[in-house]
Amino acid sequence: MMRQWKWAVALAVIFLLSACSSTPEYARVRAFYRCTNVAAAPALMHALAPNSGVFCTIRFAGSMSYVDYANTAGERSRLNLSAADKSYGMPQFIAGFIVGQLPTATLSGKGLVAYDLVCPNCYASSFIQRSLEFSTQDATLVHCSRCHRIYSLANEGIVVENAQSGKDKKLYQYHIQYGNNAMIITN
Repeated sequence: MMRQWKWAVALAVIFLLSACSSTPEYARVRAFYRCTNVAAAPALMHALAPNSGVFCTIRFAGSMSYVDYANTAGERSRLNLSAADKSYGMPQFIAGFIVGQLPTATLSGKGLVAYDLVCPNCYASSFIQRSLEFSTQDATLVHCSRCHRIYSLANEGIVVENAQSGKDKKLYQYHIQYGNNAMIITN
């Protein structure tokens, strides 16, 4: 009887250790951006609304003086980076950010996601900082005009069209938190 018990425990441990993980893989590059007044940027606020299915690009312009937001619903916003924002920490990214709420939560239970705006395959192979663009057919797809890969924002940034090898890279994903009219992206 004791022997059967040991086998049952051993099998349970093996199954637990070999179970699939639902935790997303986050990028190993530095990222930081803090927006303390999301309501002042309607394009961003719409993308952060629960279950909206809307995504928003965040681009920095004018020597990091302005932040431009554009979402898949066609809204655009521009904010000045204040001295307080800059003193808290300058934004760190490769090409900008894509943020949004998935229409349905992922296996990890999170619907809010943040990715870098750079094409990870062009960046990894040649350090080319080519920004991705939204697909005109599907708001959850982005494409690279250089390598022509199409990535799914709804499936953890995987390549869904024009894959070029079995080693295609997923979008760089970052940690994101949103609450009390503030959003922060970190890694």
